[in-house]
Amino acid sequence: MTILLPLAVFYLLFRGFSHSSLSPQIASRREVFLQAAVAWGVLVVISTETLSLFRIFNDTFLQIFWSAAFLGALVFWLRKVSGQNPVMRNKIPFTVFEKFVLAFLSGIVMISGLIAWIAAPNTWDSMTYHLPRVMHWLQNHSVANYPTHNTRQLFLGPWAEFAISHFQLLSNSDRFANLVQWFSMVGSALGVSLIARLLGVGYRGQIYAAAFSLTIPMGILQSTSTQNDFVTAFWLVCLTYFIILALKTELTKKGLIFIAASSGLALLTKGTAYLAVAPLLLWLFIAEYRRQKWQVRRPLLFGILIVLSLNSGAYLRNIDYNGFPLGKIQRYPNRDYGPRLLVSNVLRNLALHGATPFPTINKLQENAVLQIHEWMGISVNHPAITYDNTHFAIPSVLPYESSYWAEDLWLSLRHEDHAGNFLHLLSILGISLVIIRRRHSAPLLFQFWLIIVCQFLFFCLMFRWQPWHPRLHLPMFVLFSPLAGVVLGQLRRKGLANVSVLFLLFASLPWVFSNTIRPLSGKYSILTTPRIEQYLCNMPDLRPHYEAASEFIKNNQFKEIGLYMIGNAGEYPLWKYLEESIGEEFRLRHVAVKNDSQKKSLQAPHRDFLPEVIVSLYRRETELEIKGKRVELFWSSGPVKLLGPAGD
Repeated sequence: MTILLPLAVFYLLFRGFSHSSLSPQIASRREVFLQAAVAWGVLVVISTETLSLFRIFNDTFLQIFWSAAFLGALVFWLRKVSGQNPVMRNKIPFTVFEKFVLAFLSGIVMISGLIAWIAAPNTWDSMTYHLPRVMHWLQNHSVANYPTHNTRQLFLGPWAEFAISHFQLLSNSDRFANLVQWFSMVGSALGVSLIARLLGVGYRGQIYAAAFSLTIPMGILQSTSTQNDFVTAFWLVCLTYFIILALKTELTKKGLIFIAASSGLALLTKGTAYLAVAPLLLWLFIAEYRRQKWQVRRPLLFGILIVLSLNSGAYLRNIDYNGFPLGKIQRYPNRDYGPRLLVSNVLRNLALHGATPFPTINKLQENAVLQIHEWMGISVNHPAITYDNTHFAIPSVLPYESSYWAEDLWLSLRHEDHAGNFLHLLSILGISLVIIRRRHSAPLLFQFWLIIVCQFLFFCLMFRWQPWHPRLHLPMFVLFSPLAGVVLGQLRRKGLANVSVLFLLFASLPWVFSNTIRPLSGKYSILTTPRIEQYLCNMPDLRPHYEAASEFIKNNQFKEIGLYMIGNAGEYPLWKYLEESIGEEFRLRHVAVKNDSQKKSLQAPHRDFLPEVIVSLYRRETELEIKGKRVELFWSSGPVKLLGPAGD
């Protein structure tokens, strides 16, 4: 039952912070939840980085850490019990409609949690780098860099995978992997309702804010996966709450710690968070400078120290990898800048959420965007601001995908890599007009709206357009939820607000029940499809090839396995098929690596690795030289090939 240790620590932190509110006048159990989550997130970083330094990141030492953390959290709670009175849960006289909405939202949360628990991780990015990096960390007993053909496993933000690796070590399975995002969805809903409260709306508006957050199609889909966009959104929600609380009261030392920790965790989770964190912190800095003048430099330096401490391990590993703290990001930013190019990116990013089940409407939107580009005199697929080998269309299409769902519009709209947020975007545009009109009467509301607009503009200014950007937009949609809650909650015509929320609730059901790659019913239902087959639900044609290769390796009793693959091949399913066939007593390491990570092949624990067999995924080579020995093709099945010592 060691898997319960991290959860028990969170519970004790929650109980302890219940006696230590940031602002007793407006204390809330939801605020306590955010505090406990941030503290728990910091513990994950400390334990992972510390144990990795000594290459003892394994189940034994992780149990010792969480046991010590449990005792520390218990002492923290017991000491707080004798101090400030706990934050109490007040009985709220909800109306019948509010109770219905809360029950509906609870249903969304519970069904999503059930799917997250039952379904195997199967988002393709998770198969290529999110979860393979976890497997290498567990095998190497460290999060240190290692040789890999997919360098995204090294330099992209690791916090979500840190958390997944803890649960994977303590449970010896990936059953809890999807729940990290699900927990973030729940935390985000609590957080946005709390932000709506700070912005001056009652319980009805707070419920509206939670409803807006929990019905975002992309959010529903991601809440059951091992991506990291909802995790990023959650840390940004925490940061936003602590900042607005400081703006409305005062910036205390404790509040500053939570602001800095939330910032650090967001930056450690995903690189796009830099564009979201920057305007939020600038907002706080301007307000505190007006209050304190240059005395603000002391808390500023203290906060920077916390952020750097949390990210120092990742920065140092990236510097070791290619000399830059943020890693290899050259392929993502725009290669040219200008007003027309910015307008192009804004239009095309918004258009990603314009896809509907009706081809005629989609074509009208697509033609409108094309005509605007023609009027501006630039190509809609300008190479300087468009990711390689992609092209603009509504709905967006990834050119290299040939899955069973790729040609089906309705299936595509319910896929985690494609889903847009059409109704939410329309709501945002309408609500934005209301906020602009109220800019003088509600300055804080307008300032927060302006922050989110800046985040979106920075995003469009920095990153080349890609068809899968709706995933990266999720944090901005979540952060807009409090604004939606405030505007709807303050509408004089309550019936209009109620109808709007009901429409969002019922419109979300297809994404709740019919996730394209984690459906509850149909041919690929997670209730009937064996777990091992679910890993390749995106590419079901690959299943027999992975199964045959792992069975061949089992029959020949190979334990030292090399991996030679193209960068975007599905590595994680190979781990799972090998585990299914030969158990956990094997080593899998990348060989013949030719990128910046190849230098790790000459360092422990990789330098003495000599594979008995090499699995080749989507590579054309039939011969390789590994540490002076020639290996050649001796078995193949589709894109999966096996290479061994020449002459055997």
